[in-house]
Amino acid sequence: MNKKIIISLNIIFILILAQHCIAGSWFEKSEYAARRAKFMEQIPDGVAVILGATTPVSDRQFFQSSDFFYFTGVEIPNAVLIMDGMSKVSTLFFSISERDAQGEGISLELVRKPAEVTGIERISPIERLSSTLSRLSLQTDVFYTMFRSEELSRENTNEKFRGLIRYGGYNHSIGLATHDPMGTFAGPEEVLRPGFVFACDINIPYPDQEMGIRLEDTVVITEKGYENLSQGIPRSVAEIEDLMKKK
Repeated sequence: MNKKIIISLNIIFILILAQHCIAGSWFEKSEYAARRAKFMEQIPDGVAVILGATTPVSDRQFFQSSDFFYFTGVEIPNAVLIMDGMSKVSTLFFSISERDAQGEGISLELVRKPAEVTGIERISPIERLSSTLSRLSLQTDVFYTMFRSEELSRENTNEKFRGLIRYGGYNHSIGLATHDPMGTFAGPEEVLRPGFVFACDINIPYPDQEMGIRLEDTVVITEKGYENLSQGIPRSVAEIEDLMKKK
């Protein structure tokens, strides 16, 4: 077999492979689908939220987070993957214009036909992530993430990762101190008794801008269930600005 024939066969092989692979990855989309399916079998009672890497500052090269890429093969920045273990359906959240995609070297086919290219069942704009999580929280209180609450998503490394963190519990207990050590942090296995007070919060860090947002509720366990002591506190920008005007 001469050299020209070998080169031609290699080119044909690459073209065939490219039709079944996600842009930027040498694995077929069926491989990522199998990984997601296998993972969801392990979380029949909850939902996994996997964060993609954020857009790099300045002219730094973009590197997708390892966990996100393992399950999707997608190189789009600021994306989020939700794997619903109850329905066995995955949803990819992202929003990027074709112009920005070209600037990042992202395949336009991926932007135009994401479901077809990735094999992920559902595609949704990132703007719908919050409402989707709110809806899922009505179905389950078990959410899985790949990082601890005190870590930034970009700190999700093999050195820090020690397995899935099951957030069926609380962030920290509250007593004589803001971070009181009364709790055992046993997660969903801990029995919460009447009188126990704890914080349930969401932390959204923007380390590159040296700022962040933390929304926290103070919850107390009662004889009949629980009470949200923070209910009614202004949360949205409009509510906060309206309160400031009254001052």
